[in-house]
Amino acid sequence: MEKTVIKTFDCYSEPSTIGTRWKRWLNGFQLYADAKGHLINADTPVAVHQRRRALLLHFAGPDVQEIFATLPDTGEATDYQAAVDALNTYFVPQVNSAFARQTFHQLQQKEGETVLQFVTRLRKAAIETVILVQMMITKFVMQSYASVTLIM
Repeated sequence: MEKTVIKTFDCYSEPSTIGTRWKRWLNGFQLYADAKGHLINADTPVAVHQRRRALLLHFAGPDVQEIFATLPDTGEATDYQAAVDALNTYFVPQVNSAFARQTFHQLQQKEGETVLQFVTRLRKAAIETVILVQMMITKFVMQSYASVTLIM
């Protein structure tokens, strides 16, 4: 029997980091699925989409499965991307922007950490912070302007 190292996604601990943790977990799952040959492209058979979706929900665990069962727009059993989109819509907006900014500003080089490792951690935190700022700006613009046509 094959042993996997993908742990189920813990969707109840550390609510302030759930969006970031979900993105990291999903990336790990996608790498695993790709490595197992469940690649999705324009010519992918429907069975591969269905298997990849089933694996996603299986490895995510029973808590995510319960949440998933309550989500709208999850698509058919063969629609992997609809499942990912639904879960992203649920988990990613729960990113706490104030916490992400505070975490970024408190980062310090750890003992034994190389400059390259530290810069990599800074870049990762900066990307998450920039994405959050962009989301907040977009939300503000959408709420502030009555015009239906926005030029970006």
